[in-house]
Amino acid sequence: MRRGRDSQSAFTLIEVLVVVAIIALLVSILLPSLTAAREQVKTVVCGSNLRQVGLSLRFCFEQAKSYPLLDDGGVSGLTGHNNIMATWVDVLFAKRCLANLEAAYCPKDKRPDPLNQLRGAEWGFNYPAPQGGGPGSDYSYGISVPCATWGWKVRGTKFSLDKQTSNVVLAADGWWNWLHGFSAEGMEYNRPTSPYWGGNTVGFRHGSRSLMSANVLFLDSSVRLVKLNPADRYASDPYYIRGLKTYEHYFWRPGEHTRIGYPAGSGFVNHLDINEQPFPGNLNTYPEGTPQDDSHFPADLDPGWWTTNHKWPGTVKTHKGWHH
Repeated sequence: MRRGRDSQSAFTLIEVLVVVAIIALLVSILLPSLTAAREQVKTVVCGSNLRQVGLSLRFCFEQAKSYPLLDDGGVSGLTGHNNIMATWVDVLFAKRCLANLEAAYCPKDKRPDPLNQLRGAEWGFNYPAPQGGGPGSDYSYGISVPCATWGWKVRGTKFSLDKQTSNVVLAADGWWNWLHGFSAEGMEYNRPTSPYWGGNTVGFRHGSRSLMSANVLFLDSSVRLVKLNPADRYASDPYYIRGLKTYEHYFWRPGEHTRIGYPAGSGFVNHLDINEQPFPGNLNTYPEGTPQDDSHFPADLDPGWWTTNHKWPGTVKTHKGWHH
């Protein structure tokens, strides 16, 4: 009698297979959504970290009326430093503007990302061994070259820190520790310095392959995603990705070409805007020359000063894996 009841209550093989099939179907439906949700969380965390970095930069500027310089690349070969660069992030930490070095990492950064690694190999700089090692430059965010090098003080420039601050890039997801423009031409072919040394520095590590994005910090301290369509190509050279339309976000001037600062004499970019039309006044290049009062630049905002004077805090030394 008991055996009869047990046989009636047991699942048949077909019923088990149906249940397994239903579970598999649910997993296949839900998994992409869960993956997308995880990616979205990483993007939000990245934006939050970049916002912390932005507050640190603002605090630094309020104190010194300047942003930190880019890196100590020229002296990173000193004994024990192993061509592992200190950067503007380390300066923020050393000056107690940034409380935690981990805030300078994006959760989607592979530490380092491939283009960062390839540039490091090409230029001879190393990623800190405690953070993963190999060629590359530390941290996930780059700082704008014109902002960090007193570009607004070059004689004759119209660049301003006081106007259109919600459009001017201060820092962003980066594939190096500094940003020279929105060029993305080398990304598709893993050529970090194509077509020139300043290209491919903004790190489009978020979004999808068909619509990539990067978190960008603007001068007004806002952080917003900017989106790159890899299918948008130069009309004159469809082999290359054009990059972003630089009207609502730019480094120097609205409508600047993504190759801004491409070496003079190249004949193509320094007289064209993002739509490949003549740029007003042929001004699609960063102003040349030295800031008129660069002698007043605070020494301790230069990472090289901390390196050559052996002033780095112990936390930075440990983080970099420098040896005495």
